[in-house]
Amino acid sequence: MSNAERYPSYLSCVVQVLSASAHPMSLDALISTIERQRPITKGARQAVHRAIKQLYQAVPVAPNRFGWLSRLLDRNIFRHPLSSEEARRGFIMLDELEHAVFFPEFFQSYQPEERKLRIDLLGGETIEAEAYVERNTWSLRLGKPFAEWVNLLGGQGRDDLVIMVNDATAGHYTLRLQPREARDEAAIQQRNSRLAALAEEIVAANCKGGEMMPTADLAAHLIGRHFFGDFPQMIFTMCCTTTARWSFKTAWGMGRMSISLRRSAHFRAAPHSFMKALLTLPTI
Repeated sequence: MSNAERYPSYLSCVVQVLSASAHPMSLDALISTIERQRPITKGARQAVHRAIKQLYQAVPVAPNRFGWLSRLLDRNIFRHPLSSEEARRGFIMLDELEHAVFFPEFFQSYQPEERKLRIDLLGGETIEAEAYVERNTWSLRLGKPFAEWVNLLGGQGRDDLVIMVNDATAGHYTLRLQPREARDEAAIQQRNSRLAALAEEIVAANCKGGEMMPTADLAAHLIGRHFFGDFPQMIFTMCCTTTARWSFKTAWGMGRMSISLRRSAHFRAAPHSFMKALLTLPTI
């Protein structure tokens, strides 16, 4: 029996080790842990690097340091501008960032999953939610209890739905309704500028020679850099906007860069995206 048959692959080892780690790991620590599961060959470092590149949830958080997306999402906060139809019918359309937040495994294979989510409605009941397709767009079905909760709180279109991640691995989230009157536009614009600068830095570091970075990949990198978890949980008005157009091409920094939007084979993301801040930057 060959070593390849006797021992788990580097890919499966990376999945097992990173997904089990509550905190990001350095490349050296990752290889050291993998060594407990299989012999380390001469090209181990390169093999682990290749495995990381193949795994959507293996997210860089710093040079040669990686975390598992489902773990990195915990205690992060996001903001979804609610439409009148979403509030009335009990669903939300998902952009790439929100899709990765609720379904971290989706962008590995772009296949539908049967993951059931547990959603705590702040001040209301706990409901179950699942992915479905609304008008050819990936969405989250929240149902009648969500619509009733929004109505009970006097919610309406253009209010904000604050998404708090309790435990992404277990599929546990909390939703809070925030009236649009409470929105701090200046603070949001300031965070959007920081988002644009960080996105520029990430794209420049990862895309060479005119390559394009899928929006879902950029979303994972931003989460890995702790952009959505670097402020107190109770300061909801500081949540970054997630509203924008679906397609874009913008110019940043020292040169022109573009981000490709990789869609699934059959369905697309919602026509609002967390990239609005990037679209508002002046082009060169």
